[in-house]
Amino acid sequence: MFELDPDENTALIERAAHHYAEAQRQRALGTVEGYETAISLSEEAARLVDEARARAASLPEKAQAASDLLDTVSAEALDDWRDRASRVSERLQAYSRHWTPDLASDASEAIASLYRAELDLARVSSDVRERRRFRQSELDQAIEIVSHAAESMDEAGGRIRNLESEAQRIEDLHRDLRERVEELDRWTLRELCELSEHMLPEVRKRFDAVLASFRQEASRLDDPVDVDLDKAMSEWLPSIRSRLGEVLEEHEKSQRQYRRALRKATGRIDRKWLRLVRLGPDGREPLKEDFDRLARDVDAWRGEVERRADNPLALRDLLDGQVRALEDRIEKAHRQAVEGRGSRVSDDSALDKWEALPLEDKKSVRRSRRILRKATARINRKWHRLLRLKPGEQPNLREAFERLARDVNAWLSQTPQQTDHPLGLRDLLDTQASPLEARIDEMHRQAIAARKRRPRRGPYGTGRLQADKSESLESLVGEVAPASSTPPTSRESDETDSDVSLDKAKVAAGSSETEVASISDDRRYRAGTACLQTGQWQEAIGHFRELLGAYPDAELARRALEEARFKARLDSTAHIRGKRWIIPWGRLLFYFSVVALTGLLAVFGTYMFRIRLAPVLAEVRMKRQIGQLREECADLREAGALDAAEACCQQLLSLDPQDQQALEGLQEIAQQRGLERLYQEGLQLEREGDNSSTVDREAALGYHEAALEKYTEIMRLSPLYRDVSLRITAIDQQMALVRLFSQAEADYEAGQVTQALDEYLQVRELNSRYERGLIDSRLFAIYLHLGREIIERRPAVPEMVPDAREYFEKALRLEPRSAEATLEKRLASLFLEGQDRYYQGRSDEAIARLHQVFEQRPDYLGGILVGMLYDAYIHSGDAHQAAGDIGFAYEQYRKAAALPLADKALAVARLEAIRPLLTPTPTPTHTATPTITPLPTATPKPTPIPTPKPLVAYRGYIAFYSADEEKPGIWIMDSSGENRQYLGRASSLRKQYDALVEEARYSPDHRYYLFVQRVGKKPAQIFVWLPKHEQYGDLPPEQLTKLTGLCYDPVWSPDGSRVAFVSQENGSDDIWMINADGSRPRTLTRNTWPWDKHPSWSPDSRRIVFWSNREGHKQIYVMDADGRDVRNISNTEWEEYDPIWIR
Repeated sequence: MFELDPDENTALIERAAHHYAEAQRQRALGTVEGYETAISLSEEAARLVDEARARAASLPEKAQAASDLLDTVSAEALDDWRDRASRVSERLQAYSRHWTPDLASDASEAIASLYRAELDLARVSSDVRERRRFRQSELDQAIEIVSHAAESMDEAGGRIRNLESEAQRIEDLHRDLRERVEELDRWTLRELCELSEHMLPEVRKRFDAVLASFRQEASRLDDPVDVDLDKAMSEWLPSIRSRLGEVLEEHEKSQRQYRRALRKATGRIDRKWLRLVRLGPDGREPLKEDFDRLARDVDAWRGEVERRADNPLALRDLLDGQVRALEDRIEKAHRQAVEGRGSRVSDDSALDKWEALPLEDKKSVRRSRRILRKATARINRKWHRLLRLKPGEQPNLREAFERLARDVNAWLSQTPQQTDHPLGLRDLLDTQASPLEARIDEMHRQAIAARKRRPRRGPYGTGRLQADKSESLESLVGEVAPASSTPPTSRESDETDSDVSLDKAKVAAGSSETEVASISDDRRYRAGTACLQTGQWQEAIGHFRELLGAYPDAELARRALEEARFKARLDSTAHIRGKRWIIPWGRLLFYFSVVALTGLLAVFGTYMFRIRLAPVLAEVRMKRQIGQLREECADLREAGALDAAEACCQQLLSLDPQDQQALEGLQEIAQQRGLERLYQEGLQLEREGDNSSTVDREAALGYHEAALEKYTEIMRLSPLYRDVSLRITAIDQQMALVRLFSQAEADYEAGQVTQALDEYLQVRELNSRYERGLIDSRLFAIYLHLGREIIERRPAVPEMVPDAREYFEKALRLEPRSAEATLEKRLASLFLEGQDRYYQGRSDEAIARLHQVFEQRPDYLGGILVGMLYDAYIHSGDAHQAAGDIGFAYEQYRKAAALPLADKALAVARLEAIRPLLTPTPTPTHTATPTITPLPTATPKPTPIPTPKPLVAYRGYIAFYSADEEKPGIWIMDSSGENRQYLGRASSLRKQYDALVEEARYSPDHRYYLFVQRVGKKPAQIFVWLPKHEQYGDLPPEQLTKLTGLCYDPVWSPDGSRVAFVSQENGSDDIWMINADGSRPRTLTRNTWPWDKHPSWSPDSRRIVFWSNREGHKQIYVMDADGRDVRNISNTEWEEYDPIWIR
């Protein structure tokens, strides 16, 4: 708890006592005015006493408030905030792509705020430890300091909380991204990796590329230093998903494609296999073994298709390697089965004949089979139509109907047997089908006519008997039609169907089943049936005749003999006309007439073309060729190809010697050649004039004048020839340029620099490249001369110093590395800045700038500088003396007195007047005697202690911040770490320190300024702010560093050739150096985890001071400018940092 100081209200009490004493004296006078004055003095004394009592009463409340506020802003809270700031900085720096300059600035500002709060808190805490008694003014100041510390800590806390929220957001984003990547890797990619074994090579290649890209980017998430998490979440991950979706879609598309192809192949194989199964292996070896093996392979192939339905690669292999082979095997087995089945029914000669047939005959046989099927269908329709009329009931038609029924049955049974006999098919169509159809049609007409003439009969009688016979006949042939409606597929089926039909016919004819069975087993019956099937009619008649002799009453034998005789009779009576050629004489005659007429017309047309059209066409071609040559000649002349144009004109004259255009063209070509000769001579003279040496300007003028004559002659002959007009203008300008430059050189040599300057500038405006080096040197010398002339003019004219500085700036633009121009410009700038601050009453700032000019040139502006500096010292001393800073005022008066001026009386008088105040003397103690209750006696005010010198006065020393618990704040020491001196922690010192830091960013001539700026999403880099251009005005800044890591803390070397800065290019904060033109960036300190920061140059540009935590806490180090000889010059247990070399 703060305690009260009883001397706080001494001044108020003394004033009240004085008023009371004066009131008594006035009252003792006994006058009215005395009484009125005494009353007013008494009231004023009472007011002062009340004010003292009120202030004394308010002190405990303020003391309590200060104590509570001090408890709130504790060192523990500051340490906690500092730890939080350090942790959040480390968290954010782990994501360097997100460690933006804004975040780094917030972190730096937060740490700076904490440091300011720590300094304020240390000031109040040290006062509390030293004494417990405070005056009210001291208490108010303590409250203000602690409030400022609280505000700084609140500001730092807000920034740190923002940084923590940003760090938490980035970490959550990183965690979410990792989870999504793991989920994608765990499920989607694992499934796709399993599917990739079944992908086609081109799809697998795309998948491998996507997978490699994913693995590479995903591996970077383990160390996300250079990963842009926002971009990865919004762009990279959706891109990977989209590309994987495209791969999967392409895989499914190929899968569907090969499935469709496989379904088609499966359908073909199934159809061919069913066709083969219908034929069967026929039980013969080795065909049956091949059939069984093929059946197993087909079943295995179907199982393989079902197993690999989801594997496009396997499906493609099946389609490419197995389908074709399996189809070929099935086709081959089918051919073998057909050949094997056909060999049992037909003899080898028939097959050989069929195989020997040419392709055209095979096509005709197939066509005959189609015709035969159609004929069979017609005969069946007509036969069934005839049966519905029941012609067997008519006595006059019964016998013919029975014969027709036997013939139809024989034809239907014979038709399937001839399907493999090309000649038999042809015979059936030519000799049997048409006559049989005609007989059925005739029988149909007779049956219709008989039904019209048939008498009406009752339900009994012959009608019933005839119906029975008709039914028996219909049963005889009725079974044939269904069998013949579907053609048999083999000879075995043909033989079986024929036997079944005969058996039914036998039963229908009246033979018993026992008799039919005995006859069917007879050898002669089988031999006769075989002869019938092969067309051997006479042998069949012989066998059936013997059979009828053995069975005289057998109806079956009789019917078979009649059928054999019928076929033999039909074969002997039917005549087949032989194949013969028919010549279409009429058509041939017509074709010959057309050809002959066409030939005559062609001969006549040729004759007319040669006689009449050929000369006309030749003339047209000649005119066309002449027109083309004229156009070509004109184009060549316009293009300047004179040789080719001359050859073209000669060719044109060879075609038409009187061609006027060709003659004019030759004249024009001759003129063009003359102009070309003059043009080339002018060019040669112009080149010789341009290549003449600088000294021989008269010779150059002679060459240019000769070239001008050539070009003038060309202009007289052809005003628009090439670029002659432009060259004449250029030569005129060049000659004027040479004359103007010669005049400028003459004026320069004569010392007329102002006139020479105008002439040089005119030369520069006409041609900036003409004698560039010489003109630059002349302009530099002129600008420097004009500027120095203003500075050295006597009497001096301060109002013209801005013009001098402008001349120096122009000189520096021409030679930026000129030391003398840099110095002159710097002195002029410092003088003008000091002059402005002098007139503004800012004496200390004016002294800081004017004194630098005085150190370099004491006689600057002929004594005006010294007088202005003298007045500034006097005004500064007066101001500091009025503020109670007696020591500093004395120093200012002393410096003023030391200046080389004739009249220094004012400074000496000020010194004499202030010298007694420097040594404190005791003041006599007196006791107030008021009429009221006595109060404590007043004590004398302490004599002020002189304030420390400004930082700029410690040139060559190193200023830095120290965290020494006893004396925290700004210290200075020399470059070896010796002569350490504590300056304090006043706000004025901090402002001076910040000004020095800011000054280090300027180039030595103050024309260029270094600053840090971020470009897009890339880390911040160092830029140079350029001076204002005399023609283009403000120029855009130039980027000095182009590294991939963050760059900051740039400082310019005093010699202006190099820039030192801090960069995170190698992962840690290291000291780097780069030339002022942006070349040769190199690192001076290379670390893994420590920080090296805040570089500062020595005045001679040979060494650099910086701070580093390489030993566990912040210490100050000095090294050579090339990075060698690094030494710790702090060597303290507490932290020391942010050094600045005062120069």
